[in-house]
Order: sequence, then structure tokens, then C-alpha cells
Amino acid sequence: MYSQTGTMHGFIDHTLSHFNVSNFKPGNAPTSSSLPEITICRYKDYREPPWSAEAYQFSKTYWAVLAARLAFVILFQVQYH
Repeated sequence: MYSQTGTMHGFIDHTLSHFNVSNFKPGNAPTSSSLPEITICRYKDYREPPWSAEAYQFSKTYWAVLAARLAFVILFQVQYH
């Protein structure tokens, strides 16, 4: 769905969200870092990027994945009951 070639190329980039390290809440930021030039980090989630109008809100992909998981559970339960 996300690769033009039908391969796994781009899968990691698709599944990781962006976080601007300047958006840490007071008291939650690391006190020291060996990489002070880092401004954006990545984490496993489906959220809008910090430059979006809806920064850090669940993305449409999150809801699609959640719906697919729910459908799988429902179908699995219906099949075995």
C-alpha cells in the first residue's frame, strides 16, 4: 500500500512518527545528551508530525490500523464461537 514497487522499502519510515525535542514538557526532557544537535527523533506510533496543524494527534493511518485489528478480532471470535 505504501511502496510503489510492492516491497518493504519505506515500511520503517511509514511506521515511525516524528517528535520535535523542543516540545518536551518541562521536567521531562533529558538533562544531558551526547547528541545535542538532534532536533527531531522518531518513535513507533501513527501520529501527525509536529509541523502538522494537528500535531501529535492520531493520524488517519492509526484509525485504519485500529479498525483492521478490531475487524480481525471480531472475525476470529465469530469463527470460533
